[in-house]
Amino acid sequence: MPKKKISFWRFLLSRVFWKNLGIAAAIIIILLVLTRITLHFYTDHGKEIPVPNFTHMSLHEVDQLCYQKNLRWIVQDSTYNPDLAGGSVVEQYPPAGFRVKKKRKVFLITNSWYPEMIMMPDASDTHFRQAKGLLESYGLFVDSLEYEPHFARTYVLKQKFRGEIIEPGTPIEKGSGITLVLGQGLSSEVDLIPNLINMTQDTAQDVALDLHFNIGAVVFDESITNEEDSIMARIYKQFPHHQNEKAQLGSPIEIWLTLDTLKLMEADSTLFPRDSLAVFGMKF
Repeated sequence: MPKKKISFWRFLLSRVFWKNLGIAAAIIIILLVLTRITLHFYTDHGKEIPVPNFTHMSLHEVDQLCYQKNLRWIVQDSTYNPDLAGGSVVEQYPPAGFRVKKKRKVFLITNSWYPEMIMMPDASDTHFRQAKGLLESYGLFVDSLEYEPHFARTYVLKQKFRGEIIEPGTPIEKGSGITLVLGQGLSSEVDLIPNLINMTQDTAQDVALDLHFNIGAVVFDESITNEEDSIMARIYKQFPHHQNEKAQLGSPIEIWLTLDTLKLMEADSTLFPRDSLAVFGMKF
């Protein structure tokens, strides 16, 4: 065997080689452990916190709470709701209770201090449905209808805001309600009163306007206790009634709303089998 090969094998079996090998292995293990510990603290591995509920808070309150929770926040968009405080949080993402790591950004939608202003479009000299669609495309809505004698039935003659004629190009708050003055035809025309029973107030408003009537007085019964109830409530009585009755175009229809299922069943028995109504002791 050559001398060089003998020296190599002696080196592999020597104490110096194994000592250096052990030191190198120890250094590698220590580096791996230190790396794992560092990553653990840097990424907060396994440590998550629930996102607080920022809804209705001011941005100052949000900032303080985010500082305590080691979170970050950013305003992504804004909207306008006159019932909420200006600058308060309306929506957030991630939602409240969602678990995130520290330093995560929370995106907020806040309530503007002032409503967005737009230029009033020209909804006159066109048919009602076209005018309604135009107003809605600008963020406005038809609040009520008025009628004047004119040969073109349901043709838009004028547009009003708060009882006054509003000219195209006039600054107006987005979300405002507009009164449209329509032609009544060559005579005082009447039409069948729509059946609004079992509809929500918003749906009834759309149906009534589409058929050229207005919603008049709105009455909530004792089952309605808050705004959310009023949104979910349904109509159990209306006046004038809808059984083949007619009224002049633009006439108001008064509505009564409830969350009481029994009242709704009594008001519109066609929605329920007679056998099921008999269980509640109802007679026909």
